[in-house]
Amino acid sequence: MQPDEAAAREEIRDLAARYNLYGDTGRTEQEARLFTADGTLEFVDLDAAPRRYTGHSDIQGFFEGVKSAWLAEIRDTGVSARVFHHLTTHVIDMTGPRTARGTAYVALIRHFGLAEWGRYTDEYTLTDSGWRFSYRRVTREGEVGPDRGVRGEVHG
Repeated sequence: MQPDEAAAREEIRDLAARYNLYGDTGRTEQEARLFTADGTLEFVDLDAAPRRYTGHSDIQGFFEGVKSAWLAEIRDTGVSARVFHHLTTHVIDMTGPRTARGTAYVALIRHFGLAEWGRYTDEYTLTDSGWRFSYRRVTREGEVGPDRGVRGEVHG
């Protein structure tokens, strides 16, 4: 592996880590700016139809909706809204000098433990601001509710 490819892979890993950190800490504007100006976020939630958001404003609006739901949960139940996304098995394939693709597994930890799991499927583009998501598909494959009921796929 050449040094420029190694640097690109590390910058892409940092991009993915910032996505989780900014989301976990409610920094929706910063999180949305991790996408290219015309980037797309696609969210696939268990058996629901995929939802697509394109551009910083649309993507930030989605993130704000998630943040509002978690804040409402605090208000309604008194439980902690703290969330921790855990990213693993991040595989990055360079497709050109300024483009790459990647996949990773993600687990969401909440106040009661493991809450959700799934995967990210990404396309990355090197911009003047650094590596950005040109496309991210978030696939939520399963969840465990506070009552510990499981919904979705469990692979064993």
